[in-house]
Amino acid sequence: MRLIISLALLLGLSAAVAVSPVADEFATLPVAADNPPAVSVCPVEEGRGRSSRVDLVSNGPDVGRITGFGAGEESGNVAFDLAGDGTESVDVVDISSVGVAAALVESSSIETAVATRSAGAASLSFESCASQPLPVAVLAGGSTLSGEEFELQLMNPYSGAARVSITAVSEAGVEANQALGDLIVQPRTSAVIDLADLLPGRQQLSLVIETVSGSVLSIGRFFNGSDSAVWNATETTEENYVLLPPGGGDRSLIIASSSPAEISYQIDLYGSDGLVEAFAAGDIDGRRFTSVDLGRVGRDAIAVRVLATGPVASFVRHLRGDGVAITSGTSATATTWSMPGAGSGRGLTTSLVILNPSSEDAGVAVDSHLGLAPSELTVLADSVSVYQLSLVAREGVTISSDLPVVAMWVARRQGGYSATLGVPVLDG
Repeated sequence: MRLIISLALLLGLSAAVAVSPVADEFATLPVAADNPPAVSVCPVEEGRGRSSRVDLVSNGPDVGRITGFGAGEESGNVAFDLAGDGTESVDVVDISSVGVAAALVESSSIETAVATRSAGAASLSFESCASQPLPVAVLAGGSTLSGEEFELQLMNPYSGAARVSITAVSEAGVEANQALGDLIVQPRTSAVIDLADLLPGRQQLSLVIETVSGSVLSIGRFFNGSDSAVWNATETTEENYVLLPPGGGDRSLIIASSSPAEISYQIDLYGSDGLVEAFAAGDIDGRRFTSVDLGRVGRDAIAVRVLATGPVASFVRHLRGDGVAITSGTSATATTWSMPGAGSGRGLTTSLVILNPSSEDAGVAVDSHLGLAPSELTVLADSVSVYQLSLVAREGVTISSDLPVVAMWVARRQGGYSATLGVPVLDG
């Protein structure tokens, strides 16, 4: 018997689980790495005291459609047109989404970046919307201690069902839970798995999400009782970067492995003293994770480069008072980064964090899509710079650099905090 998971989106439910025989094989959608599709899949939410919007930004004109889906069918759709300033924001109420749900964004340009934001009276989260399903993805950074909620959302916008196997690892080691072993996510559904219910009392959890057949996109949802965080599951690579904004509090780097073999890693730190190679090093047992305290390096913005002998995924968890932000790492550097949602909404304090891992200084231009000349700054070699947005932008910001960089943006307000990796516009 296998578990069939689906989300009754129109009724605003979480995930309904039933036991039923299913077909042994499902068609797997082909993924062309050199020609990514002009689609994105966004986690959205309407309820539990939080509401979502879908933000778009593009450097050129674009038209498309946003469609809510769940329970095997479309809930509603709305068209968008980026012919003006290249930005737009759509409330999920316009696509009739209810509960924890998903939206499919179809556009005519692969250079259009999409993000989702969810806000409540005391919570705030932003995250870019993924466009490429991964055969193996890792999600770490959440916990299920008392009063905390950690959910895994599996989104399947495709016409075929997907079979997924999840390995959960906590500080106690690999968890034995049959409910995660063989899951079926039906077509055009969004499944939400409540990890606090399945694995309560875990200080840290890392998930290895393997798609056996079909395709899904995976994201994490965390609520610490006050603030929320939403972040993407990510692929594993032997080199990746993680950025961390300025500020005190608990700052932790989590490095997780999907490989059954032991992996050695080295952490290079970009901080106030420039590049510190081999700041930390160690070993990770097969399919385990390690956590590194970054609070001891001070309150400045920093970045780390993780080099490993095998594929790993890296995440940062930052707690500031009641606020929480969890951010995935990336293996990408690029000369252009789009930041849909950055600067949008009054009452937000917004800043950019930019890492220049090159051995030469980088010239960076910041376009807030206000019809003004871009602001210019220099990011020194092997260093991190913070740029404060002094004006409320449209629904997005674009940065351009003469050297490959890594960029994220940070939003703060009274009752919410978010740190979000930008979307790289890759050459070719």
